[in-house]
This record gives sequence, structure tokens and C-alpha cells, in this order.
Amino acid sequence: MKKLFYVILFNLYLVSGFSQEQKYGYLYAYINDTTTVTRVREQLRSNNENLNNALENFKVFSFKYPFPKIKDEYLSRTVAIECNCDIKELAEFLKKNFSKDFSDIEYGQGGEAYPDYAPSDAMWYQTNPDGTPVLWHLNKIEADKAWDITKSSSNITVAIIDRGFDISHPDLANKIVSTTDSYTGNPFRNYTGIESYHGTFCASCAGAETDGGGQLASVGFNTMLRFYDYVTTSGLYAVTLAYDASFDKGADILSFSWGGLTSATTQEKNLVKAVLDNGTVIVRSAGNTQDNSDNDRFPFAYQVDNRIIIVTSTDKDDCHSRSGGTPHANYPQVSICSPGYDVMGAVRYNNGSVANPYKIGSGTSYATPIVAGVCALLKSINKNLTPAEIKNIIKTTADPVADANLYPGIIGAGRVNANNAVQYVCNYPYKFTDKVVTSNTTINYCGDIYVEDVSVQGPAQLELRSDGKTIINGNFNLKTGARLNINPQ
Repeated sequence: MKKLFYVILFNLYLVSGFSQEQKYGYLYAYINDTTTVTRVREQLRSNNENLNNALENFKVFSFKYPFPKIKDEYLSRTVAIECNCDIKELAEFLKKNFSKDFSDIEYGQGGEAYPDYAPSDAMWYQTNPDGTPVLWHLNKIEADKAWDITKSSSNITVAIIDRGFDISHPDLANKIVSTTDSYTGNPFRNYTGIESYHGTFCASCAGAETDGGGQLASVGFNTMLRFYDYVTTSGLYAVTLAYDASFDKGADILSFSWGGLTSATTQEKNLVKAVLDNGTVIVRSAGNTQDNSDNDRFPFAYQVDNRIIIVTSTDKDDCHSRSGGTPHANYPQVSICSPGYDVMGAVRYNNGSVANPYKIGSGTSYATPIVAGVCALLKSINKNLTPAEIKNIIKTTADPVADANLYPGIIGAGRVNANNAVQYVCNYPYKFTDKVVTSNTTINYCGDIYVEDVSVQGPAQLELRSDGKTIINGNFNLKTGARLNINPQ
């Protein structure tokens, strides 16, 4: 069917590459004729397409009235423009080409395009004796820059299959979906040694409460957590829990940081594939010794399904080599590296009886949920992304490992970068297709929204908020009493 119509909205945020330093500019101007602009929510859009295109080329991400509550006539006709550009060049361009539209142009040049988000958690501001941040792993993967785009949401859940969960920990108490085992409903068992806190540590790497609660921050930020008590090291039990997480509880990501088995039954393999086919991402640890390989990662092994993300470790200097010891596992099936040496995490709190419920730990066990947290950010932007697509994004946007030359072909694509990954997702169109909308629905997206074969039933409203283009193709029906709103974010 022919395209019905094509809407280009004012581009308020333009992704233009990875880890690229961009200038920030702020400009005030008096608008000579207010009828030449249209207000769309808080933003303005010119009625002159040439001006709109020019602002887009200058990477303008905000165009609005900055003083809406002031009755002064002059200030009420003052507009503010923010861009990721050389603001002097933009000012000169407007003076030369759009002097009929703007006058009294003043501007100031800032530093980076956006200030990186800084959470309120105490450890975010603390440093180790060597001067490195306590939460160096979040700085290394550029989590703070990723949070400028998305902080995930409570609609995204990471399921942790592990042992040793302390639901009273201040960094986890408000982040867990269920205070009992998600499969059996039983209270979590008590274990000894590292198993007494292993699940707590892993959970804190994926989704410790950020901007509140305890002292940690996590890449998953607002992501919620669901815990499964791995009471027996059975492959069938592991995949049964995975099935429950995916099909019965709707988990978006599954994180498994446990030793594997050397084989899998047909039943186990089929269950793993079914979980992935259902859209749940599986992230698992590569192991901590040179004896580990994909042959002991069953049932969540690359040989079972190559969509599984397998994670090994890097350190503060982006090296896979481990200072003072042998590196964690490396082999051809490894997908990605993640901070896994000397990472700060949560341990047992015991309802306040432990004075310092945090410690530094090492292991691909902890590198894995960090990647799971990054996957949660990606899912929060576009929940339709498949496990295969997310794995490809994680690998495509990775940063180099400093000593990768020592491990050719056995440590994956590089070290995960959350900022690169979320920006890459924004370049994916959000496909809203083959839908019947019967209740009010809003889609917020940092890139293009593609709509096809959609029917909106009255009195429902479909609102599309895009930082890019909204494209409506194919069969689109707006029934009697239904509403369609298309706005910039």
C-alpha cells in the first residue's frame, strides 16, 4: 500500500557518533514576528522549513521561550536555542540568513554537549587510595553519559539466578519485585562463605538503587530485580527457573553467574532456545580460570544458542590481564569484556547488624550483571529489541581492550560501553506495527518511530513522541472518537 504520510518532527536530540566531544552552545534572540513559529508542547517549531533544516544541521536540541511566566513584552518574545555546535557560527548564520526572523542575538559557548548525570549516592563521589573512583567501573563504561539518555524504568526487570540474596540490603530493598523466591515462593535460604552474599553482590552490579537507598549506584539505575534461589546445581533446574522468569514473570534479561555443566539434554537446550525466542536476553559468566571454556558452560552455552552473551573481565586500565594473577577465562565463544577485577558491590546487611555491607570483589560473576544492566538500558529504550540484536549492539559499540593483542579472538569484541550502546539503539527505528490500540498509549523514543498496520479504536489516544522522525506507512486507521498526537519528546 502507498505511504499515507511522512512527518518530520523538529529534531531536538541528534545522535552523532560515539564518545565524541561536542561543544555546547546557548543563544538568546528576539523573535521579530511570533506568528512565524508554532509552539509544540514546550518547544518551538518554525513555519520556515529552511530554518528548521538549518537548526537541525547545527544539532539544535532545544528551541523554546525561556521566560513563559514573565509578562514583559520584550522578554516574552525572547527565544532560547541550545545546540551541540559552535554557537558563534550559528549566531553568525542566523544574522546573515534569517535577520528578518531574529534580532538582538546573544550567545555563550559551554563545554561538553550535556553534563553527565551524577547520582546522589555517596560512593559515586568517593575515591580509592590510588585516586581512582570507588565506582570506577561505572565511569569506565560511561554509565553517567548513558543515563543522560535513559535511566531505564521499573517496567524493565533483570532476573538473577543465584544464591545468597539479602532482601534487607538498603541498595536492594526497594528494587526487588518479590521478597521471596520467584519460583517457589519460599524464603531465601541461608548459605555460608561466598555463597552467603554472591547473589546480593551480583544483583547490586545490575540494579542497586541509584539516587537513594544505600550508597551504591548501578548501571541499571531504575531497573527492577527478580531473584531466583539456585538451590541445586542442576541444568534442568536452571532452565526451569529461566523459563519461569521469561514466560511466567516476564523478565527482560536473565543474568547467570554460576559454574556450568559439561553437557545439556535436549530438553534443556530446547528450553534455552524457547527463552531466547520469547525475547529474554541471557547473559552469563565466562568463568574465572584458564580451565573454563564453553564446554563447561551448559546449559547456557554458546553451543546451545549463539544468542547468549558470555562475559569475561577487564580492570581499571581496560586490561584483561590480571595484576598479580592469571586472567579470568578467555576462549573463542566469549562475547564481551566488562569490569570484573576489584569491583565494589553489596554483601550481607542482615537487617542492619552489619556495619559495612559492601566490599570489593573480583570475578566474571560481577562482570556479567554489569552487562545485564546495560542490556536493561537498551530494553528500556526499545523493548522490541531481540536477544540477537542486543548482543550485536553490545559487541558493535564496545571499546578496545588495552591488551587485546595478547588474547586474539578469545576475549570478545572489546569492553562494554553503555553510552555507545544506548546511542546506537537510538539509531534503530522503533517499529510500532501490526497493532490494535484500544487504550491510551504513549511511545517515547530517542530516534525514529515507524508505524505500520495500526488501528486506533475510539476513544483511545495514540501519542508518538520522537526525537527523530515519525513515519506512518501502510494501513493506518483512526476510528471514530480516536485521537493521534505526534509530538517531539
